Amino acid sequence: MPSDSDIDEAAQTTAPEAAPPAAEPAPPARRPWWWRWGRRLLWAVGALLLLWGLLWLAVPPLLQWQGQKIASEQLGRPVRIGKIEFKPWTLELTLHDLAVGGLAGAPDQLTVGRIYLNASLESLWRLGPVLDALQVDAPALRLTHEGEGHYDIDDILARLTAGPAPAQPSKPMNFALYNIVLQDGRVDFDDRAVDRVQQLRDLRLALPFVSNLPKAREVKVLPQLAFNLNGSRFDSQAQALPFDDSRQTDASLQIAKFDLKPYLGYLPAGLPLSLQAGVLDADLRLAFEQTPQPALRVTGSVALSDVKAADRQGAPALAFDALKLQLAEAQPLARALHLASVELVNPHVTAHRSADGRINLLPADAPEKELLAQTGRRPKAKNLKESAAPPHPSRRPPRPPSAQPRRPRPRLSSCASTSWPCTAAASTGATTPPPASTRPPPLRSSTSWNCRPRPSPGPCSSRSTSRAVPR
Repeated sequence: MPSDSDIDEAAQTTAPEAAPPAAEPAPPARRPWWWRWGRRLLWAVGALLLLWGLLWLAVPPLLQWQGQKIASEQLGRPVRIGKIEFKPWTLELTLHDLAVGGLAGAPDQLTVGRIYLNASLESLWRLGPVLDALQVDAPALRLTHEGEGHYDIDDILARLTAGPAPAQPSKPMNFALYNIVLQDGRVDFDDRAVDRVQQLRDLRLALPFVSNLPKAREVKVLPQLAFNLNGSRFDSQAQALPFDDSRQTDASLQIAKFDLKPYLGYLPAGLPLSLQAGVLDADLRLAFEQTPQPALRVTGSVALSDVKAADRQGAPALAFDALKLQLAEAQPLARALHLASVELVNPHVTAHRSADGRINLLPADAPEKELLAQTGRRPKAKNLKESAAPPHPSRRPPRPPSAQPRRPRPRLSSCASTSWPCTAAASTGATTPPPASTRPPPLRSSTSWNCRPRPSPGPCSSRSTSRAVPR
């Protein structure tokens, strides 16, 4: 029988060997830094794209709905916006087919084809609009003057000014508008007081900037104002140095065949002569500089042609074919004018004096002192009460007849008894007197005439009432 020791040895030899202890798992490898920041950047870009998408989809309908509602309430007229486009990635906003309705039964008061705004991120910390570009295309305004100072937009103006005045003036809002362009504009002004419709077409206005902020932007627009008014062309351009201490500005102004006849109804009624026709042409150059006092210099030419004017009775009083002024230099701020040349072509002047001493070329309410200086006598009193009225204390009492001799006034009859001694200085330098006639010869561009009328001792009719005004 085996002993206990043998049994233990046999168990040790037959028992399986124990398995070694399991090793601990290794920690995961750490990703590089660029991987972590790249993932964060992708999340940020995705969020930004999502925000842009939401703004691109939500802003246009929301702005159209609220814009029409608020504008209609403020103006008291229906306001319509056809379409709005918004690009949040470039902050560009475009409005299409904006319209402000007119009065009941009337067409639209204002229509705009397109409004384009290019905003800048600077608007956020400036707390005000900062636009890199503002463009308005095809605006059309219809305005009616109903007479006695009333217009068809009086209700809009009353609504805009009806609010209570602020107790303290508020600080002006910061703003900066750059590259402003208005093009293809039109205005129809129906003036029922004078029964005319003024039409303005092809309006173009360009401004480099309008701002109350010190910082400047890149300017791509030159100042310009151009339009067609009742068929007459008006154009102007300018170049300026707004940030220079001298504020130097050079501008040009051109007006071609500007007919004055549509605007005769706006002239004051108390003028001695009423303009009946005339055409204006101008080609001017303006130079402004502040060194240190502001100075404005104007050069160029101004011409009036086909001018006709009548007196208060409607009789012809003044007419000429052309009047051309060549400006050597004009300084309006210094009240200085230097003319290089003056050319008057074929003038006609008709002057007569009535029985009460009034001249048709003078205003109807000319003072007595002016009439006395022009005619040599006082106007007749209208009644005995007026003749017995004491003289005005500011007037000097008349001298006695012995100390104030009355000089005879020369008489010129309306017959062929007036000669015009003239001297013509032609371009060749020759001097030739023209034959005497009842009217001075027409003035041409190549000849200048110096004429002075004088009475002729020839026989005249005693019924003539035309007289010359003594110098």
